[in-house]
Amino acid sequence: METINVGVEGATEIKNSPYTLNGSFQTNIDMNPSFNSRRRQTFLTDSSFIYNNKSTSDRRTQSNNFNAGILTKITSKHNITAKISGKIGETNSSSTSEYRTDGVHGTRINEGQSNNSSINKDKSLSINFSEFLKMKKKGRVLSFGAQARIGDNSSTGFNNSYTTKYSNNTSTTDTIRKKSIGEGYNGSISGNIGYNEPLTKTLFLNLSYNFGINRNHSDKASFDWNPITKNYDIVDKKYSSLYDYLNIYQNIGIILKKDFKKGSVSAGFGASPSYIKTENNGNKISNSTVNYYPTIRYEYTGNKNHFLTLSYSGSTSQPSATQLQPLPNITNPLYIVTGNPGLISSFMNKADIQFRGNFAKKTISLMTNLSCSYLMNGITNVNAYGKGGVQYSAPINADGTYSGSVMTSLNIAAFKKKVNFGYNFRLSVNNSASYTAQIKPEAEADPSKIGINDFINISKIFNNNIRLNNTLSISGRFKGFDIYSSLRAGYNNTLYSVEGRKNPETWDFSFTTLAVYSTEKGLSAVLTGGVSKGKGYNSEQDKTRTLINLSLNQKFFKNKLSCQVGVTDLLNQNKGINRIISENFIEDSENYVMKRYFTLTLTYNIGKPMGNFD
Repeated sequence: METINVGVEGATEIKNSPYTLNGSFQTNIDMNPSFNSRRRQTFLTDSSFIYNNKSTSDRRTQSNNFNAGILTKITSKHNITAKISGKIGETNSSSTSEYRTDGVHGTRINEGQSNNSSINKDKSLSINFSEFLKMKKKGRVLSFGAQARIGDNSSTGFNNSYTTKYSNNTSTTDTIRKKSIGEGYNGSISGNIGYNEPLTKTLFLNLSYNFGINRNHSDKASFDWNPITKNYDIVDKKYSSLYDYLNIYQNIGIILKKDFKKGSVSAGFGASPSYIKTENNGNKISNSTVNYYPTIRYEYTGNKNHFLTLSYSGSTSQPSATQLQPLPNITNPLYIVTGNPGLISSFMNKADIQFRGNFAKKTISLMTNLSCSYLMNGITNVNAYGKGGVQYSAPINADGTYSGSVMTSLNIAAFKKKVNFGYNFRLSVNNSASYTAQIKPEAEADPSKIGINDFINISKIFNNNIRLNNTLSISGRFKGFDIYSSLRAGYNNTLYSVEGRKNPETWDFSFTTLAVYSTEKGLSAVLTGGVSKGKGYNSEQDKTRTLINLSLNQKFFKNKLSCQVGVTDLLNQNKGINRIISENFIEDSENYVMKRYFTLTLTYNIGKPMGNFD
């Protein structure tokens, strides 16, 4: 991996004027090879599938970014900010992927290989404006903002792949050799206004309104390889598309807040009307919705050191136009997704209780938070597997999704507050739902026409997940040294309703430390180290890994020039390992990450730093 970042930025105040100017230009070049290995086990009511994938890719990205801004500080209570920014980028990528799907007892279902390459180019330009005004009456505040963005993109890609499917002691092989050419444009306009009015000394009214218009258009043409002409000149209408998207939305909010001697209470209501229109290859669909957001919040202050907060919020969420559109996406022959025009809106209920307190002359601080939520008519997926391991998926509404968590944080300052001890505890429980089904045999003959009514024998799956994390930490500062260390232990367990426990419980242990040494002459050294170990994953993930990083920084010329050298992963043991737990699958993955590499950074400051005036 190679990364090159070259840039310049600056800011200045214009004498005897209210104006401050800033600007920057930066060129970034990233050359990033990667490797990924995934193993996913999917659970159905009557069977289980194991999907394995190994892929390598090489990506080169170059982008040129600029921005310029002006701050007009009319008075201490009134300022205006305007900004303009742009980007020109290009990405070249290539990848190779080998994959296979097996039954839980080792029966081969499908296998294949895919080779892809592409060139993508994009440009964008955006403008932002904001104004903030505090009026004469105390507490009366008006704010305004407006944004606009335009952009376009183009791409050329190649896909060569084959997939062999096995069924009833026979096999069939699907071969793809395609070229795709795409281009598109996008744009958006949005604005917002906020107003705060003190009705009395203890009663406040807050009003807010924002609107936006988003427009996206893309044109993709797909061509098959012609062995006679030895060129990509056979138009494939199934994989070609002409897509147009329009979204118009508004958000309106009102909040009333009442202050008391030992606390306050606030209540509010918001509404968000929106309109979505899409067109894909001549198929039009539009949807108008209104989402609602009630809120209630109570804050109690027993004294200056103890605080209690109770809150409730509700929100509705509408299905997207893509989820509603009954048109299958067949670009991936092993994973076909269709829409569901029968989806309805979902409603999320969320409640929180939080306590914060300081004790023993503020040398001990405690925070505890209890949170819970319940989702009504949540949008999840129904999944089915057909012949050759082809997965079919469609969105569907489901009740029974809830979550809850409790978190406690304790900090103790000792030795005249030079040393700090900390303890963090978090327990979370999540219950989610999805559906598994079968596909009508006659529908598999033409996947391009599959709809929600072709999913039969639908069964509900519940996924109950529990996570527990404990962290102990210590930090302190001693004669030029800053030291921080932490010890963490985590527990994770998942239970699926289809066939009970599908994977053993897992544990994660880690120890990390950070040491910083600095001198008055501008020299600083930073050492970070960590040891991590898993239990209950697989042989590779359960191994102990040690990561050590070291960097040295020296400042010259009255701190104008900074030179930093560093080495990352001194022991060459870094690994990117991850586990994903979903409604009906568990996936373990290992990603290629940068091992032992060196960095050199030079920074020179011209003039007095002006900071950021966002």
